[in-house]
Amino acid sequence: MTDLLLRLLELLGQEATLWLLAAVSTASAAVAVERWWYLRARRVDIDAFSARLAQHIDSGDAEGARAVAAGMAAMEARVAERLLANAGRPRTELEDLYRAAVERERMRYERALSWLATIGSNAPFIGLFGTVLGIVRAFAALSTTAAGANRNTVLLGAISEALVATAVGIAVAIPAVVAYNALTKRVETAVGGSEVLFRELAARISAR
Repeated sequence: MTDLLLRLLELLGQEATLWLLAAVSTASAAVAVERWWYLRARRVDIDAFSARLAQHIDSGDAEGARAVAAGMAAMEARVAERLLANAGRPRTELEDLYRAAVERERMRYERALSWLATIGSNAPFIGLFGTVLGIVRAFAALSTTAAGANRNTVLLGAISEALVATAVGIAVAIPAVVAYNALTKRVETAVGGSEVLFRELAARISAR
């Protein structure tokens, strides 16, 4: 049974783990860039946007306010458009509409972010698995080394090569975690801006 397991580990090989980490790193970078570009295109100056809406609403130009919101792709704009379309409803109904709009946009904003979190938490384990494979292979090779060979040199060289997988796993995980935290922060900023906008708009358009 042990010999069969050793042969299986040799077939898997440390190199396969490194190739897997390379593929995972490439996918992680692609997700991070795509999400960064998506969120960057939806940034909005919440103060300026709120002021424009307030100017239209206070002057009685509800359609103008909706046109301003409709021309933007940001979460805050989508929330504002939904609220303005239901102006005059009771505050409780507007709150329900607001929560639904935010959750709908949050799902779009957070799409694929879980992939970055998964890579950040699991890449070191993949690297550690590669290291274990390398160490197992090193000891297996040591057992067949000729008696006159420098066994310590063979063992230490193989172990140092095996530890590369752990280092690569950590190197893959760190950018993924940094990207996940930065992008999640951007999503939370949009949610916070939507909350501020809701309170301001609800005070102006809800039924008394």
